[in-house]
Amino acid sequence: MTALTVVVADPHRELTELAVEVLIERGLNASTALTVTELTAALRPPSSVDVAVCHATLPIDAGDEQRHALRAVLAERLDIGLVVISSRPFEDIEGIPAFAVCLQKPFGAVELLEAVQEAHASRPLNEHAAAWVSPIPGIPL
Repeated sequence: MTALTVVVADPHRELTELAVEVLIERGLNASTALTVTELTAALRPPSSVDVAVCHATLPIDAGDEQRHALRAVLAERLDIGLVVISSRPFEDIEGIPAFAVCLQKPFGAVELLEAVQEAHASRPLNEHAAAWVSPIPGIPL
């Protein structure tokens, strides 16, 4: 099986870089997106990204146009899993997609890896495909 490709975006550069390092050490392909424009570009087709790990309030410094572009790409890309990270309680944050995996800060390497794997398994495409395709035992969707 091919290693998952993950893009990590968080306003705290150190956290982003550490998360990418952890994911790479565990055999995944991982990169950072330091701006909303970079993240949006990384997610647009023909992207090979399987999972996006994003801070809940990202983009902090982006304008409405950039926020809308990012939301539009995420809405179109049903094949990308989403992990949302935050130190705030998730019930206080609006706009998190129902399919997103929420990961509370602080978190460790094991929690991050589990969240990425869960997000990949719970991508909207998987749910859509499961509704339309009869699964073959032993072969994941």
